[in-house]
Amino acid sequence: MRITNLSIVLTLAGFLFLSSLTPTMSAPVATDSPPTEKSFPGLNEVVPQATAVTIRISDTETQIQQAEELDDDSARLDALTESLKKLEELYSDWNEVNNWQLIRLRGAQSSYIDLKDQWAKPLVPISSRLATLEELHSRWEQEKTYWQEWQDSLKKTGVKAPVEVFSATQHAIVNLLNRITKASGVLVKAQQKYSPGQEVLTSRLKQINNTLDSLRKNSFRRDAFSLLEPDYYRQYNGELIAGFMRGLVSSVTLPNTFFKRYSVANTLHLFGIVTILLLLLYRKRQHKTISEEWRFLYLRPLSGAVFITLIIAGLAGDSYPNAPPLWELLLAISLTIAAVRLLSAIYQQSFARNFVRTIATLSIVNVGLQVFGIPAPVMQFVQGLLCAVAAPVCLLQIRKYRQDMLQKHLVALYLICGVALLGFILAVLGYATLTTNLIDATLSTFILIILTQMALRIISGGVLGFMALEWVKNRQFMLKLGVEATTHKLQTLLRIIVLVNVGFHLPVIWNIFDNIQEAHDFLLDFSFTFGEFSFSLKMVLMVVVILYLTSLFSWVVQAFLDTQVMTPNKMDIGVKESLKRLTHYGLFTIGFFVALSTAGFDLQKFTIIAGALGVGIGFGLQNIVSNFVSGLILLFERPVKVGDTVTIGEDWGIITKIGLRATIFETFDRSEVIVPNADLLSNKVTNWTLSSKTVRVQFPIGVAYGSPLEKVMNILERAAQEHEEVLSYPDLSIIFDGFGASSIDFNLRFWVKSIDDRVRIRTDVAIIIDRLFREEGISIPFPQQDLHLRSIEPNLQTLFGKKSIEGEGGDEGKDEGPPV
Repeated sequence: MRITNLSIVLTLAGFLFLSSLTPTMSAPVATDSPPTEKSFPGLNEVVPQATAVTIRISDTETQIQQAEELDDDSARLDALTESLKKLEELYSDWNEVNNWQLIRLRGAQSSYIDLKDQWAKPLVPISSRLATLEELHSRWEQEKTYWQEWQDSLKKTGVKAPVEVFSATQHAIVNLLNRITKASGVLVKAQQKYSPGQEVLTSRLKQINNTLDSLRKNSFRRDAFSLLEPDYYRQYNGELIAGFMRGLVSSVTLPNTFFKRYSVANTLHLFGIVTILLLLLYRKRQHKTISEEWRFLYLRPLSGAVFITLIIAGLAGDSYPNAPPLWELLLAISLTIAAVRLLSAIYQQSFARNFVRTIATLSIVNVGLQVFGIPAPVMQFVQGLLCAVAAPVCLLQIRKYRQDMLQKHLVALYLICGVALLGFILAVLGYATLTTNLIDATLSTFILIILTQMALRIISGGVLGFMALEWVKNRQFMLKLGVEATTHKLQTLLRIIVLVNVGFHLPVIWNIFDNIQEAHDFLLDFSFTFGEFSFSLKMVLMVVVILYLTSLFSWVVQAFLDTQVMTPNKMDIGVKESLKRLTHYGLFTIGFFVALSTAGFDLQKFTIIAGALGVGIGFGLQNIVSNFVSGLILLFERPVKVGDTVTIGEDWGIITKIGLRATIFETFDRSEVIVPNADLLSNKVTNWTLSSKTVRVQFPIGVAYGSPLEKVMNILERAAQEHEEVLSYPDLSIIFDGFGASSIDFNLRFWVKSIDDRVRIRTDVAIIIDRLFREEGISIPFPQQDLHLRSIEPNLQTLFGKKSIEGEGGDEGKDEGPPV
């Protein structure tokens, strides 16, 4: 190949030298790809295009050399082939796959999926390289044909073509095609060598999946001998022990690449445990007040660190996809022991502690027996014995602690008792798979409930601790949001996240789905039809989530605008409330349409709903729409705003909220009156603070007849002027109202700065007037009435007159009766 390239270069150099001795003409620049038309260039283009071909051949040889480099891929595939060989040795009894336990099937499925995923990584590049070589071969075949046809066309025109250049170029192209063919053969052999392993993996996974589907469909069928039948006891033979030993080896063996594949997850988990443990120990030594929700964490710091790390990893996603059952068992044991120790620090009742410990122990033992491949007949007997013991123990516990235990513990014991009785009957009758599934699901459900309670408690304490930090709770933004409200919303949001994850785990626990992803896909794709519209659970959840997040976002944006924009600019409170309300309406409207669009709802169909809604508005919703539009008018025109003191009918109060449908104002008795927005626009409303809070106070007062009027007016003026909060401008005034039935009436009128102080200042001025009247001897008369007797019996008149005379004479100093 090197000699051929050298000869081509020397030939080209000779022709370039000869062409330099003759007059030259401008020639077009050579391109990398030949023209597609059948018209060929002239003689002057032969050498430049041959040079370009040489350069392209060199680049193509580099591509071929890279495609042939299979050392790394072959080494990986050889290692995977060895792993497949060992895996086939572990799971050699494929003829009896229908008799495998569920846990062994899941373990085999995990191992084969893991190996298949690794197998595909080096095989995919081989296929892509073959496709590249095939494309190169086709391109250079066209190049070879092009040069042959070009040479023939020059011969037909009688031009003497440079045969050496054409021959050398075509020879180089032929060698390149041979090189491509050879490299393709190497890649094809690699595919032939390693593809059977992939076929084996696919076949095994198909067998496992078919067996799992069969077990799920036949869960309620009898699949074992009854404990009362002699055939059950004939199963205990040497083959049973040999099968158990084979299953035990396959169960306790981790894949060769396990720790390498999950090294990142293991490192992160270890780092999380150490970090959280150090933080808990550091916080414990500070001797500061610890919230009740997190006190148990500081009593068991190591358990708390393990529990929190594994829970966070579970919420963040599957850290160990397709992990073998042994590793899942180790993780489950770690999480369960940590949760039990933490619950022991929470529960004060010994019964509650023992209950949790018993459930955790039974769950670990039950799963452990399955992971280690206990033979099916032995497992059937053990589970039947377990149920036979559990039922009476639960009944005894109920009778012993019935008065002391909580209602939820009593219900749990009754459920366990019922499950134990059912499991015992099923095990005796030979429903081995159904018994296993029932016991596994029940114990796993209780464990999941325990873990969920722990997670919710930790989340609640974490939010409370975060909100209690000084730099958080004392910020103006947080004060506007409200510490308690923010804490409650954060706790609610995190609880929803935890409970949703629990909801996806439950169908997997009860063997309805094989994994969480399958449950997730099925539940979210579940749909129903309502008329012409089709709704899916995913669509509904998306709408609810987006609207909820929109509500939270609007709540935060309103607080941000208030604290960072409006308050620094000293906006009026009414303007602030109006802008915040309009912001809320705008964001919620945008969120509503985004929710519909995200959920896949055709917005054109929304016009149909809008039309139906319009008809509904015309008949039954007109009042609601009228109040809504009136609310918008109130926000824009602002005849009343939040904080205004108004009189509506006979009620005085302060506007506290202008809502979507109604306005709320609080009376001075602290009662809240709800007024529809339309009534505020259509009825008379007295707004005492629309443009100013300054208000005039009227003080009517009467003095006794005979009082010096000028002196009285001076006293009233002095009393008003003595109070420092009575405004000097506008001027006060004293009005003579007239001669009343019992008094001479005046009206003192003065101004105060704010209506909020009106009643207080009026009371203070009244006290001053009373003091000054007493000092000057001016009295405020009681109401007086004259009594005229039109008819009375003569003897009574004589008697009253006599008594009056005797009383005036002082007979023995006694008053015998009132005068007439």
